[in-house]
Amino acid sequence: MIYQETGLYSRSIASNELFSDHFWGGYLRKLGGIANDTNSLMCHVSRDILLGYKLIAFPEGGIVKDRRSIDKKGRYAVYSRSQHQRRKLHTGAAVIGLGVAIFKSVVRSLNESGEHRTLSLWAKELGFENMGLMVEACQKPTCLVPCNITLYPPRVKTNILKDTATFFFQHIRKRFNEELVIEGNLLLKKTDMDIQLGPAITVEDYWTKLESSIATAFIKKSNLSLSDILNSAHHDSDWNKQLFRLSYQRNTRKIRDAFMHQIYSQVTINIAHIASTVIMQLITDKKTVCSKRHFHMTLYISIKLLQKSAHLHFHTSLKNPCIYRAALTMKSTELNQFLRNAYHAKLLIDDGENYIFSEKICAKNNFDTIRIRNPIAVYSNEVKPIHQVQEAVQEAVLFNNDVQCLELAEFFFDDEIREFRWDRSVYLNQQFERINQQQYIGEEAAKPYLLIPKVSNGQSIILTHGLLSTPYEMKGLATKLHVLAYTVIGCRLKGHGTSPWDLHQKRWQDWQQSLKQSINVALGYSSNIHLVGFSTGGLLSLIMAGNQKAPIKSVVSCGTPLEIKNPKILFAKAGHFSNIAIRKITRFHGLPFKKNTPEHPHINISTFLCQRSPSS
Repeated sequence: MIYQETGLYSRSIASNELFSDHFWGGYLRKLGGIANDTNSLMCHVSRDILLGYKLIAFPEGGIVKDRRSIDKKGRYAVYSRSQHQRRKLHTGAAVIGLGVAIFKSVVRSLNESGEHRTLSLWAKELGFENMGLMVEACQKPTCLVPCNITLYPPRVKTNILKDTATFFFQHIRKRFNEELVIEGNLLLKKTDMDIQLGPAITVEDYWTKLESSIATAFIKKSNLSLSDILNSAHHDSDWNKQLFRLSYQRNTRKIRDAFMHQIYSQVTINIAHIASTVIMQLITDKKTVCSKRHFHMTLYISIKLLQKSAHLHFHTSLKNPCIYRAALTMKSTELNQFLRNAYHAKLLIDDGENYIFSEKICAKNNFDTIRIRNPIAVYSNEVKPIHQVQEAVQEAVLFNNDVQCLELAEFFFDDEIREFRWDRSVYLNQQFERINQQQYIGEEAAKPYLLIPKVSNGQSIILTHGLLSTPYEMKGLATKLHVLAYTVIGCRLKGHGTSPWDLHQKRWQDWQQSLKQSINVALGYSSNIHLVGFSTGGLLSLIMAGNQKAPIKSVVSCGTPLEIKNPKILFAKAGHFSNIAIRKITRFHGLPFKKNTPEHPHINISTFLCQRSPSS
């Protein structure tokens, strides 16, 4: 990615063991790799940075398998395999960044005082064509860009790589066995890699003007180059040099803490993170059993509370309501995958009505097996630095559905808006542009609405529009009912108000689900619910009223077709199955879009049916 933008390979410091092989080592060097035992390493890397190369640094120093980044005192620390204990994170990136920033400051100062002879020598040493190019490079700020890569979902079941290794080698070390399972599944199975870049940290902000003046005077007196600046940060006992070194090291620690905070804040939060945190919170509250209904509702409430933090990064599983809302009915594919991993690791037991938490969840695990044996702890650890996650879950555990029914209704309606915007964004790609340009429906006309009177009469009315239309079709009636003290919900049927391509993918069962969701919103305001539907909306309302479980008081069906008299309707089913057969045999996807000339194009789709492919 960096190469595509800059045309330059990035530098990355790696273990010298990777460079021992002539072929592989040479390949890594061509890609920008540098062995960690290279002579004058700091100077070498800093020179590349000044010349425009980017350095990719890994302050954790290795794979943090347990994803635990905070110690018991709340400080950033990770487990060290070599030291067999937790340690602070590396300051290498901060050391290099601050060294480069100090050098830039000195260059600017020397240039202002006219000491061009020294600058010319430095420019030649660093590889610049002339002094002017070096001075120009030193005018730019030195920035550290925090980056977080979140992989989802890790899987704990075996794969062909692990099975093959086991077949040929009877005794495989725990570390290698675990990496074959986890990294093997990441490689072989569909995995989301979310890369988040945090706000750049300007290193110069951590080096005061006074420190800059002292550093310049010190370097002038000592006639130091860039290599000497970096060495002075670590060596010598001279009082002046020691003062410089202490100031240098103090600031590198500040910089390290700043970018580590940003790195861990950039985690892309997914549904497994929230589910794990809910489980860990329940265990903290001394709960060993939780009803499925309570667990899934707590999970949903946690997600809704967390969505209020707009600056956090969310995985698709927390952005698309169709995914996380399905957890309420236990039909979420993503959540079920998390639960299967937990069952496989024997962390959860499903007794039909409840989830039973195993003691293994809180047991101490080996660093090289924890990802397989306790994925719940790993997921929970990964988001522990994000205090909003912990606060949202703690609040959700105490949420009372009966007492806080209005707040729950607001969450449900917020999902209707989010679902509309999500669906709309999916079909904004250029491949759908040709058909979309023929539509005249604005966002306000397309999105659902909720009208709440100041003083309610205790009645809720759901208005459902017809085929090819939008909620705005019944907005006039909604306004009048609202004046009469009714709570009014304008239901958007799935696939409407977005793109003809979206509607093409939907079935009547999807529309029925849209109406169910509107009823869930209405239940937060009243148990007296009335359905008013126009055309197709009327049919859906009648079907819903026929469901004995639906709490419907009355139905008003407007212009609803009860019987289709055109004899050609008899061929509809045959045509439908013919289209299915044609799709399987050829690339042809049925009939092309047909032009529709609605009376009100600002609320109705102007084309319908399907076309050969989205790109045509």
